[in-house]
Amino acid sequence: MSEGVIGLSRAFMAVGVPSVVATHWNTSDDAVQEIGTDFCTSLLDKKMIKVKALGQAMLKQRHAHADKPELWGAFFLIGK
Repeated sequence: MSEGVIGLSRAFMAVGVPSVVATHWNTSDDAVQEIGTDFCTSLLDKKMIKVKALGQAMLKQRHAHADKPELWGAFFLIGK
């Protein structure tokens, strides 16, 4: 049995990356771009902590696409 995304995330953390944003399942490139843009904007411009920035980005997409959780529900943060 493969460890999938957890194994890949663990590999990044083993070489010193403090945190990783990953998904539980495949998502569209558009969803990744929208979540990623909102996440980075919150981190850099609003100085939010990572977990709050990701949560805000996911909530924004949830409001825009409430009927499509596959676009916003897959993302999670590992690390600090």
